[in-house]
Amino acid sequence: MHKRAFLNSILTGVAALFLGACAQSPKTNETASENWRPLLDEKLSLWEPFLGVPAPEIKVPGYTYKKNTPVGLRDPNGVYTVQLVDGEPVLHVSGEVFGGLTTKETFADYHVRFEFRWGQKKYAPRKNAKKRDGGFVFHAIGEHGFFANAWKHAAQFQIQETDVGDFFPLFENKAFKADVPAEGRRYTPGAPFRTLSGGITKGAAARENAHGDWNSCELLAVGADAVLVLNGKVVNVVKNMRYVDVKSGSSTEKPLTSGQFQIQSEGAEMDFRRIEIKPIAKFPAAYADALAGK
Repeated sequence: MHKRAFLNSILTGVAALFLGACAQSPKTNETASENWRPLLDEKLSLWEPFLGVPAPEIKVPGYTYKKNTPVGLRDPNGVYTVQLVDGEPVLHVSGEVFGGLTTKETFADYHVRFEFRWGQKKYAPRKNAKKRDGGFVFHAIGEHGFFANAWKHAAQFQIQETDVGDFFPLFENKAFKADVPAEGRRYTPGAPFRTLSGGITKGAAARENAHGDWNSCELLAVGADAVLVLNGKVVNVVKNMRYVDVKSGSSTEKPLTSGQFQIQSEGAEMDFRRIEIKPIAKFPAAYADALAGK
């Protein structure tokens, strides 16, 4: 090869490498700046399982059935297990015993996202239920088993067949309130904000995918406000969440602004993956209309 041609080829190669690096660097920086933190690993090191009261016919090693007596902070039946699938951890929830897989940490002001899909098996007491049921619980506070002997006091991103995105508080009757743009008990963009106690049905913006397919869920919470997103569409907005500590006898409302996450086991087989969180100081502009009730 001629000397000049040889030098030109080297310079061309170096330039290509430089331009390629420049083209890739914004993507790398953008990904790094997003600050997404995985919450799921192969050992469930960030979580602890709590099992409630099993159906009498379900045998749990080291446990004798007694009404209103939970199994507690252990999981001898492997209700919650993780396997690596194509190199990423996937949480399998058998549903065999009601319970909650709870983060060891408490979170506030965050954007959390995850994917779920339904399995096939169902167990008592919901073995013959028409709809499979589960849930992603957030802002969980207090002791394990306070609600239905299985979960903490909390707010819930409902995951139930055809009802994914409903909002349901895990508090005593009328002990929880939130402000929602709603008609009746249904989240309705454009409707006036109403103060509601109890469950709030999702809006019609999105539906879950076919049985067995993965669904994408997002939950954004800042202060006492929260936005629930299913498959890219806002399906519920709750503002000014507050509760009364009934057990203490107090009638003073307290804002519900932080807590743990719990993944429910509620009689139905499910899988979860890609559970990630990042801190946010305010809601992204894309959700401004939803928060305004529009």
